[in-house]
Amino acid sequence: MQNKKMYFSCVILSIVMVFLIIALHILLLFKYEVMSGNAFSKAIDSENIPSVVYNYLNDYFEEQYNSTGIPTDIYMQSLTEDDISNIVNNSVNNALEYMSNKDDSFNIDYDFSNLETSLNDFFVEYAQSIDYPQDDEFYSKVESTTNNAISVIKEKCDVFKFSTINDTGLFDNVRKYYHYIDYVQYALIGAIIILILILILLNRKYILDCIYWLCNSISISSILMLIPCIYIKSTDYFSSFSIKTAGTYNAVTGLLNGLTDTYITTLIITLAIGLIGVVITLVTLKKRST
Repeated sequence: MQNKKMYFSCVILSIVMVFLIIALHILLLFKYEVMSGNAFSKAIDSENIPSVVYNYLNDYFEEQYNSTGIPTDIYMQSLTEDDISNIVNNSVNNALEYMSNKDDSFNIDYDFSNLETSLNDFFVEYAQSIDYPQDDEFYSKVESTTNNAISVIKEKCDVFKFSTINDTGLFDNVRKYYHYIDYVQYALIGAIIILILILILLNRKYILDCIYWLCNSISISSILMLIPCIYIKSTDYFSSFSIKTAGTYNAVTGLLNGLTDTYITTLIITLAIGLIGVVITLVTLKKRST
């Protein structure tokens, strides 16, 4: 193909390109699937998270009835699966916007005025039925019960545990470095282009050789990343996720499995492109040698 020195140089360049392509693959997956929210939306829909959380909350408030005396319907009549869906998606959007420096704080915000009205009406009606004074202490209890209910709903709707993750300081670390992501992306692409240009320079008399090395790097990088992905899928690796709480388990495992599926699809496409390029160049080079 070439003399040994040039061949060795091409091998080294190809190996470096393999790792650059892998890094670019992972970066693009993080940027366009994770930080765009696409992966989260797919997981929420595929795992039917709003329904899972709604049923969980319904069961929770039923269990609380014996201690609070508040019927489940008082809570759930003002809380639909659409509301749950909106709260879950808001938590995702707020977390991603905070990490990407589009927002200055992370909060799970939602309009709970219907729930507040429902609980207030229940307490007022009950107080009137037993002639209980509706004084400051009474309304303080109403407010406390309402805040506790809202806190529980927010906690259960935070299926990806963003609040817990934020408390660890991870979000702040992502915010600190996230603005570099575009620079890293361009640097990786630029480095790959430079290596391609060097390959072209080394193989300027035989451009097909350059295409061979490029396609070879694409193929090898795809295979190297497909191996762990296939292992993850074949062993159902994420099913061992430690948090088994309804909603959280479904959401997190759905997210991780969805990302793996997306990555596998991308790798299969790039592997096919690389192998086709390798085969075509090898066949062409064989004809040239004869």
